[in-house]
Amino acid sequence: MAIQFKLNRISIPQFAILKDEAFANPLRVDYEVNFSIDDQIQSIRNSLKISYLNGEEPVMVMVIECYFDVAPASWKEMTQENGNIVIPDSFLQHLATVTLGAARGAQFAKTEATNLNNYTVPLMNLTEIVKNDMIVTPKTVNK
Repeated sequence: MAIQFKLNRISIPQFAILKDEAFANPLRVDYEVNFSIDDQIQSIRNSLKISYLNGEEPVMVMVIECYFDVAPASWKEMTQENGNIVIPDSFLQHLATVTLGAARGAQFAKTEATNLNNYTVPLMNLTEIVKNDMIVTPKTVNK
């Protein structure tokens, strides 16, 4: 199944430089990847939180969200007879790769003229992070 989609919007709801200095030790980078859907508009949101830490102390935090519109025919292909929506892990990995690339550009632009501009978002093997299909069960409304 070739899922047709487009990147609709990029949002950076959180960006904070908490400490801007030269660090003696390498910074640790933590990631958090989340997905959600809006079935009404056939859209998938991928949220990526990247935290840079000096030991346990946060140095920089960014949350970036990419919104992807899925073509109606592709959305229908992902929708099962019982109404469940099954989004393949390989497609989620692809979306996360797009979000990761956007995060690299956003971080570079937002850290210009700071010491943190020397740090780039490291490469990530998203197949190790996004390992399962996303299965969304439709909400049932009691009448």
